Amino acid sequence: MAVDIDQFQIDFPQFANTDTDLISSAIATALLMVGEAEWGPMATRAQSLLTAHILALQAQAAATDGRNTGNLTGISIPSEVSMQFSQTASFGGKGEEGLKTTTYGQEFLQLRQFRFLPFRIV
Repeated sequence: MAVDIDQFQIDFPQFANTDTDLISSAIATALLMVGEAEWGPMATRAQSLLTAHILALQAQAAATDGRNTGNLTGISIPSEVSMQFSQTASFGGKGEEGLKTTTYGQEFLQLRQFRFLPFRIV
């Protein structure tokens, strides 16, 4: 069962006012990354978490004009404000650090640890 926008907005009320076209686009991306055959009964939850993660990153990018802020590692204010940020890893693969940047991504990673493939005895 794929992610339903109305149910997604109920499950994640922080996105209740998010444009449904943005949600639909994020769902489409999540569906490409989380297959039902591989995830079994946990697929819809994993897709929803990944959708929320994508939307949270999009909101963060919009709030920072697309700048990668990473984690604040230093700040100085002599004559001008100067901030230093660590780099965040890219999404996926060894860049799973990117998933750790939102609570949704963190829950996705936890769910992935418990994923199992259903088997049949023939």
